[in-house]
Amino acid sequence: MKRYFLVFASALVVYLLVAPLRGGYVTVLGLTGFPLSLFTGCVLFFLLTLLMLKCNRVLSKKWVFFALLIGVFILELPHRLIAFQESLISLPDILFKVLAVVVAYGVFRTKNVFCKIVASIFFFTFSLWFSYYGYNHYIHKLNYGSFFGKTEQIVSIPLVFQNDSYENVFLSNFDCEYLILDFWTSSCGVCFQMFPEVQKVFDKWNNGQVQIYGVFCRNEKIALSLLT
Repeated sequence: MKRYFLVFASALVVYLLVAPLRGGYVTVLGLTGFPLSLFTGCVLFFLLTLLMLKCNRVLSKKWVFFALLIGVFILELPHRLIAFQESLISLPDILFKVLAVVVAYGVFRTKNVFCKIVASIFFFTFSLWFSYYGYNHYIHKLNYGSFFGKTEQIVSIPLVFQNDSYENVFLSNFDCEYLILDFWTSSCGVCFQMFPEVQKVFDKWNNGQVQIYGVFCRNEKIALSLLT
């Protein structure tokens, strides 16, 4: 049991080491926040699983596999059970970590070298694609109900903004063709990282036809929105 606990503990330690990447304060090769955590977790848990299965020769491979899965998921389980809907934004992150353990276990048990290589390449290629592109489509689906394409939303509540002169401007006052709203909150690391990019868009495009405003959100469920 002690050795199985060490396997479980190793997975838990890797989970805790990767978890801070979710905050969006680190960017590596264009990835930040949950996409960076997702891909980093895939690589580390895949390698960890192969290492644990290879090194623990006297242990049951099946129970090593389950010990790793428990280590990956145990801290996620209470939050998922209590607030599943609110935790959907991070669901792909944990699912890909679990999938990394499952795929690595399958690769280890497979005797055919060609199948090992193909399965590994396919898994990492898919993980990389999802980190760069798929996660954005997933978030778009959560926010707007569509993975692709333009969406429109009718705003029925009065929205009030302040212009450069600190004057109140109501949504009904806008006669521009496009109004872009950058929603942000004080606990969003990615939001702060994107401020320079938003400023560049503002400097280039803010004119009579296009107007851009930053909106501070007390309700953190509000995300970046584009209203036309």
